[in-house]
Amino acid sequence: MADRCVDCGDRPRLHDLGSCYSETFAVRAPSGAGIHLTLRLCLRCGGRFQDRTRLRDYLRTRLPEYAIQVAPASG
Repeated sequence: MADRCVDCGDRPRLHDLGSCYSETFAVRAPSGAGIHLTLRLCLRCGGRFQDRTRLRDYLRTRLPEYAIQVAPASG
């Protein structure tokens, strides 16, 4: 996945610490291999969530269609 906000497509500013919200999900690829996908929301788009749990739940809905077998989030 590109290093962009999943809602607006903006790239996080890499020189700014904390310039985006992100969550990494352990998923199964179509081949069956386990992979990790990190999805990001820029501060503008991610700021609408009250807490980390709601942010994580929303990002889970934005996973690609092939990532249907989502393992529990670690950490």
